Amino acid sequence: MPVPSKRSPIGISAILGAVLVLSGIGFLGYSIGVYFEWLPGSRVTVPNPVALEQPRPTSVVPTALPTPTINASAPTATPRSSATRPIASQSTVAARPTVRPITGAMLAPPDRSVYATPMTPADAEDRAYWSDRPRPGLAMHLEIPRVEIKTDVTEGGIITNKQGDLEWQTVPFIAVQYRETAKVGARGNAVISGHVVTINEGNVFRNLYKVEFGDEISVETEEGKFTYIVEDVKLVKPSSVEVMAPSTSPVLTLITCGGEFDTKSRTFSDRLIVTGRLADWAPNDTPPAVAADTGA
Repeated sequence: MPVPSKRSPIGISAILGAVLVLSGIGFLGYSIGVYFEWLPGSRVTVPNPVALEQPRPTSVVPTALPTPTINASAPTATPRSSATRPIASQSTVAARPTVRPITGAMLAPPDRSVYATPMTPADAEDRAYWSDRPRPGLAMHLEIPRVEIKTDVTEGGIITNKQGDLEWQTVPFIAVQYRETAKVGARGNAVISGHVVTINEGNVFRNLYKVEFGDEISVETEEGKFTYIVEDVKLVKPSSVEVMAPSTSPVLTLITCGGEFDTKSRTFSDRLIVTGRLADWAPNDTPPAVAADTGA
């Protein structure tokens, strides 16, 4: 006579249920520990800027635009002599010029030898300076070769967030230049921002803290490339909006997050600011596309 098998007092379903309950309790405890930053590694901190540990440059950086090298074959303007103009005394009355009658000789064409000597335009030096400089424009691409930063740039501005408050726009996976600031290559403060570390929006400026004084920042626009030299690096509070103030000289300001990440407010404690001055430029090899005139 077969002996009936004994059923286990604890079923497989009960074991799986207990495992799931314990896993849920463990995950809940881990989430609470991360939120209150009790667990090791739960606090995210961006390293301090490398430039802050270095001595700042002591030389005064000129704010004026760089002086180009003029080709020797190009015409140059001849400076005027510093001759003083005689000033008539109050008691002396200048004689009125005698009107010369118009004759046929005055209406005759000038001597051809006049055209044999080429005339030098008064703005010859300015023409040599501005001839190869592309027009200022919005950034399209940015690179900092020494710290391996390479990102496209798009246009952005002030937007309204979900809470109805105004804030500066951020774009995922690329940098953004604010249209409310100056154009790249122009006199003024051109401001570009990007993320440093995020889960869903990229980290295009993750190496910005490695920038040092004198590093080159290359910014491409529609018509050319502008090179800036880093001259200032600092950490400021998020409320320090003066870093975006206008400037009388052509400068570039890069902004990203820095300091420690607060899990409650979901923001970083500081902002990393990198400022560069305009040093060089070069036009694009191919001119920008211009829409054809259809006559409509």
